[in-house]
Amino acid sequence: MARTTWSKHLSVDRRIVRLLSASTYEDFPGCMREMVSNAYDADATQVDIQIDLDSDEITISDNGNGMTPEEFRFGRPRSSYIVSTDTSSFFVENVRFEKIEGVWVPMEADYRIVSERQNSTSTIHSHHKISQIKINPNHAQLRSFVPDIENGTDVSIGRGPEYKWHNGKKFVVDGWDGRIRYVPKEWSILVGVGKPLPQLEGIKLNLSSEQTKNRAILLCFFDVNQRPSRHCIRQLAQKAAALKEKGVIVAAVQTSQVTEKTLNEWIKKRNIPFPAGSITADVEKTRFAWGVRSLPWLILTDKQHVVTAEGFTPAELDKKLSNNSEQ
Repeated sequence: MARTTWSKHLSVDRRIVRLLSASTYEDFPGCMREMVSNAYDADATQVDIQIDLDSDEITISDNGNGMTPEEFRFGRPRSSYIVSTDTSSFFVENVRFEKIEGVWVPMEADYRIVSERQNSTSTIHSHHKISQIKINPNHAQLRSFVPDIENGTDVSIGRGPEYKWHNGKKFVVDGWDGRIRYVPKEWSILVGVGKPLPQLEGIKLNLSSEQTKNRAILLCFFDVNQRPSRHCIRQLAQKAAALKEKGVIVAAVQTSQVTEKTLNEWIKKRNIPFPAGSITADVEKTRFAWGVRSLPWLILTDKQHVVTAEGFTPAELDKKLSNNSEQ
């Protein structure tokens, strides 16, 4: 099969990527697995994965059957979108409004659906009427949106993953990436852009208020057992002196269970010049509260300790700091 290269550059806003992938990939390995599977679905006999730690980039290439520019634009041949020559029109007529508690509400109407085919036209008539309506009811008292589901029942939202229903849990839509999280009812995300940095409850970190006074804070959540995290800490260590001159205090928080001795030995061996601590409370709950979606995870504040950026890479740090100075 002849192969061609489509020499065009695509730029996609990261928010679009998050929304598109929110219900498809639960984690980074799942995303990688899907891309490799796609390659073999396209009859590939070789898949190459290249990891560039300096630029934080992963490139996956294969020799499978690609897409033509036409297929890329439309997803499939344009002719296949024509599924029928029929057309339908929907009409709402004779609407009767009624004023209830100061609000005009449509209470009654006639519906008419007209379907036009190649050789005929059909019309469906129906009448709809609301017999009773209450404006602004007490939903908490009525338990309007409280589902009566037995514990242990498999539930899912849309095409997302299945969860075991538990009366002590709730669904939360993560505003950062659009993912649906299923967590205990008392959990909440405390960190986000525009919010003040919370107290370091459940985190053991030697960082005093005097050290951070009138200084921006760059906080890195990491896992010493993961190579990307270790690489990020080393990058920040190289920039620590320059960041201090710019009025930025760097600190790191270990997220997985390691002994204090192991962590301190690693920090000392790598000559990490900034404070590093660890989570001492429930790790999963603390990560959720701090909005840590993946590792490493960077959080930047201004001098008033209000979060200005989160979830970015060290390569994006200068731009985030520039935005800080412009505010």
